[in-house]
Amino acid sequence: MPHIVIEYAQAIESEVNIAHLVDAVHQGAVESGLFPDAYDIKTRALAYQHVRMGDTQDTFVHVAVRLLSGRNDEQKSKLTLGIVKHIRALNFSVNCVTAEAVDMNRVAYAKDVVHG
Repeated sequence: MPHIVIEYAQAIESEVNIAHLVDAVHQGAVESGLFPDAYDIKTRALAYQHVRMGDTQDTFVHVAVRLLSGRNDEQKSKLTLGIVKHIRALNFSVNCVTAEAVDMNRVAYAKDVVHG
C-alpha cells in the first residue's frame, strides 16, 4: 500500500522519459515517510492520447494516491506536495500537475498475494 496511478497526456512522452516520471513520483512517496517499506508502494502510469482541458488540448500529469484510510490531512498534504515537487524537478514542459490522496475503506479492501 499505497497504489499510485499517474495519468498523463501522451503528448509529454516526447519530452520526458515516463520511467523517470514513475521513479520521481515513487521517490516522492518514499520521502513522505508515510510508508515504512518502499516495496509496498506500487506506482504505475497510464497515457491518454485524446485530451481536452476546457477549450485547449493542454498537457497534464495527475497523480492519484490510493491509500488505506487513517492518515490525517497534514500527512496527505505532505505526500501530494512532495510528489508534485518531484515531478516539477524533472524540468519538462507540462501545463498542469496535480496530485490527490484518496482514502480507501480498510474494511472493503481485499488483497491476495501469490509468491513464487
